Amino acid sequence: MTNRNSSDNECCTCMPYKDAIIISAQIISIVAVFISWTTFFTMICGIVAFVCFQVIWCCRMNQCGLITTGVLSVIAGTLSVIAAVLVLAAGSSTICNSQNYDDDFYTEPYYEEDACKVGINVYVGIAFVAGGPWVGAGTLFF
Repeated sequence: MTNRNSSDNECCTCMPYKDAIIISAQIISIVAVFISWTTFFTMICGIVAFVCFQVIWCCRMNQCGLITTGVLSVIAGTLSVIAAVLVLAAGSSTICNSQNYDDDFYTEPYYEEDACKVGINVYVGIAFVAGGPWVGAGTLFF
């Protein structure tokens, strides 16, 4: 006769997986989706990966579903890093010099070219930082 209160033999009814690594990957995906807005492709792929990660809270997936979720996560992180590298390769001075500052709106001191360069550098930094959690969450599955 088994004890019904024993947690060794029964699965938790609210979570199909009791694996700490999968739970960690799910929590990392929550953080990653909030900072993966840097490009459209990263955002869309990140939202798809996020939904796949969160479905794991509700129902069991077979091995193919888990691998697909991990691959989508790695793709979202890779897209974010590629976007950062492309913007970094274009150079903030090239991007800022292509802007039209002839309008009166841009004559204020805080809309000078230096502010544009700082904005581009912040964008690149956010894109690099957004790639890390996605790749981290994806590699936890493998």
